[in-house]
Amino acid sequence: MLVFALGVQSCSMWDNFTTYFNRYYNAKVSFEEAELDIATNTKRELFDFKEPNLPSKAKTSLDYVIEKCSKILQFNTESDYFDASLFMIGRAYYFQGNYTKAIRKFRELESMPNSELKLDNSLWIAKAELQMRRFDVGVKILEEVKKNAEAEEREDLLYEALLTEIRYLNYRENYEDAIEVVKKIIEVSSSSETIAQLYYEMGKLYLKIEDYENAANSFAEVEEYSPTFDVLFLSRIEFAKVKKQLGLADESLIVLEELRSEEKFKDKLDQIELETANIYNDQNKVEEALDLYTIVDTTYPGTESSGIAAFKRAQIIEKDYVDLDSAEVLYKRVAQTKAPLELKNIASSKSKVFQDISKNYSGLLLNLREYSYVKDSTLYVRDSTLYANYFTRRDSLTKLYVEMKQLGGNSFDSTKYSLKEEPPFDSKPKRPTLSADSLITRIVKHKYEIANLYFGELEIADSAFYNYKEILNDYPVTRYQARTLYALGTYYLTTGDKEKADSLFNLVYDNYKEEKIVNAAAEKLGKIKIALNVDPAEEMFVSAEAVYDTKKYNEAIKAFYDVSKNHPKSTFAAKSLYTIGFILENDLQLSDSAASVYDSLAIKYNTSTYALSVKNKLQFFKQEKVRLLDSLKNVAKLEKDKKSADSLGISTNELDSLRLSKQFMPDSSAQPVINNKMPDKKSEPDEKEKPFEPNDKKIKPDLIKTPEEKFKRPGRPRGKG
Repeated sequence: MLVFALGVQSCSMWDNFTTYFNRYYNAKVSFEEAELDIATNTKRELFDFKEPNLPSKAKTSLDYVIEKCSKILQFNTESDYFDASLFMIGRAYYFQGNYTKAIRKFRELESMPNSELKLDNSLWIAKAELQMRRFDVGVKILEEVKKNAEAEEREDLLYEALLTEIRYLNYRENYEDAIEVVKKIIEVSSSSETIAQLYYEMGKLYLKIEDYENAANSFAEVEEYSPTFDVLFLSRIEFAKVKKQLGLADESLIVLEELRSEEKFKDKLDQIELETANIYNDQNKVEEALDLYTIVDTTYPGTESSGIAAFKRAQIIEKDYVDLDSAEVLYKRVAQTKAPLELKNIASSKSKVFQDISKNYSGLLLNLREYSYVKDSTLYVRDSTLYANYFTRRDSLTKLYVEMKQLGGNSFDSTKYSLKEEPPFDSKPKRPTLSADSLITRIVKHKYEIANLYFGELEIADSAFYNYKEILNDYPVTRYQARTLYALGTYYLTTGDKEKADSLFNLVYDNYKEEKIVNAAAEKLGKIKIALNVDPAEEMFVSAEAVYDTKKYNEAIKAFYDVSKNHPKSTFAAKSLYTIGFILENDLQLSDSAASVYDSLAIKYNTSTYALSVKNKLQFFKQEKVRLLDSLKNVAKLEKDKKSADSLGISTNELDSLRLSKQFMPDSSAQPVINNKMPDKKSEPDEKEKPFEPNDKKIKPDLIKTPEEKFKRPGRPRGKG
């Protein structure tokens, strides 16, 4: 029996030995490497709830861990490393974000009552349940873990449990409770470095609830312990910020000056200068702030501070200097910096607003010019001449430049041959294709959009007011009238002039009961809303117009077609067909397709103003098409005659004469003699057919000739032979 027992014990020892060195040891080393890689190569704040994305190296290491530990579970079930392998697989799945598989492994380990990893395993079950958003289950398990860890004096486990709870509370934005748990974790922690970091993180939690006094105290407390270099610097920077929030900007500047003077923080000057510029900006010292932002932006490229400074410069130039062109350039550049994503998104939105304003201004100027041409056609001639003359001068000067450069050699002065002036217009003047009313609608649309962008996006109220007033004064009869009145009323509300605002809202309410904006005015006035009978096709038509304005012609055609198809009885149906024809004719240069659409318009909506407006154009097109078809038929006939004549060795004129004489032959089937050659077989005349007797006095006798007589002519006959 003793020998048997020794044998069993020996086998067990050998199994543990081979398991450890062949599988478990390598898996454990890989797991520790993955943990270190995650800790050092991922950006995760201490109190962040969401687990970070894995570095590729860590993912590979964890895959290896799962593979090796799975073999232990399969082949070494009696090994002492079985439960440890199970636990390691569960944590590997957890780090990979596969929480379902992780919980499955943790629950398997939980079913092993004698495992020394039971309490550690419970903590990881709680963490996985919380990540699965099963908060009730996770919090309940976490409470048990904290209680048992405290009873067993497991400081490390209690710290992890409390940290997990703080992360959960921070995620749920329960910052007050999170702060109380931070105080508990500080009490149980024995690491001076850890306590310093906890005070720093607690200060940030106080900032979230705008408790600046306690935030300042927490940041100041950091220096009483053993913070890392980064935590020390960040806590002092945050302390300076909080002092500014408390209205103690001078004290804040003193803190920043102290940081600037310390040699160990010379690599952090970009952040120190940025915070100094922020204080100047908050103190409304705009010039000092802009100068310092410019220094940070240009001196420390490639840093987050540089990106933030570029954004701040753009804001100042936009709002304080109202230099929108320069601001647009800076906002565009922010996207190429390391500015925080939030600022990049704002900068991108601003760039889009500036682009929209620029696009509307371009459209406005173009439509104003076309409107002036409609009113006075001589202006078109004048502008076209100016535009053509500019390029004539430029081309002549360019040619002269080339010639003089060849003659001048080293003494050539190129400045004498450069055209200093700009083109008189951005694009070549074109004859207007729209009516005066249509151009006015477009002019108002552009001005209305510009005003809204100034008012709602850029908060430049004066520019918005100017455009709204100009629409009302200069273009009083358009579909934008009610909306402009309402917008102007809103402007007066922002300036505190409620009397003027209500007057405009009442004007909308009393006179524009068929438009949607009337109920917005009703809300402002506290009046009963009006039941609207709005044509649903109008909104579709306006949307289609917006697509057309972007020059996406095919998309616009489809959108206008949908209007006419879905709302055939609406007045916008005829207008949509007309617009489709206009796009095909003028923008896509597809005249045939345009005529087809105009024809449909004339048939379906023959009494509409749009059908009447294209009536003459459509009639002319149809006539031209008939003429063109006739011409094509004539060309085809001439081509056919030429081929026939060539095959007979005669001219086309002779072929025509032959056809004419053939009409008067007694036998219509008779064949001519060509080049003195008789046909192979002569057809017999039809007995029923009477000899031809000319009785038309208009036909001259000399035109009635036999084929032989017709082909008698001096010279060599055409063709071969």
